[in-house]
Amino acid sequence: MFERILIVLLYIVLGSVAAFHKLNGAFIPKWFAEKFETTFLNAFPGGLHLAFGIIIALEILIPLSFIISLFRKEFQANKPLSFTILGFRMSLVLFLILFFGSFLTQNYENGALDFIYFATTIFLMRFVSTPVHRQIQG
Repeated sequence: MFERILIVLLYIVLGSVAAFHKLNGAFIPKWFAEKFETTFLNAFPGGLHLAFGIIIALEILIPLSFIISLFRKEFQANKPLSFTILGFRMSLVLFLILFFGSFLTQNYENGALDFIYFATTIFLMRFVSTPVHRQIQG
């Protein structure tokens, strides 16, 4: 149970800090526009705004989902993990988007990190989904 709470808190902090930083600057930061200006995302009117908006929306919805899961006490044994799983799934979608963006701009080192975040999220989602009594028994 303790580990479940810490994992949820980790995703709350990560998502909240990322969203906070993005919301405190220009809606399309200069670095984002420059990074994707030569990609097909910029070929569509408002494409960069839409892409950046989706990322921010997920970075807001992910911690919100995990906060709701805490209030619903989903970290307790035998509680349905509805919002916890939703938060993990949205995290997977976000990391997939970031991975795609990294490879689109040929930033393979960052893409490798995005892949690690994706794989780690799958592992943590499976860990949290495992019934507590199974975790204790081995």
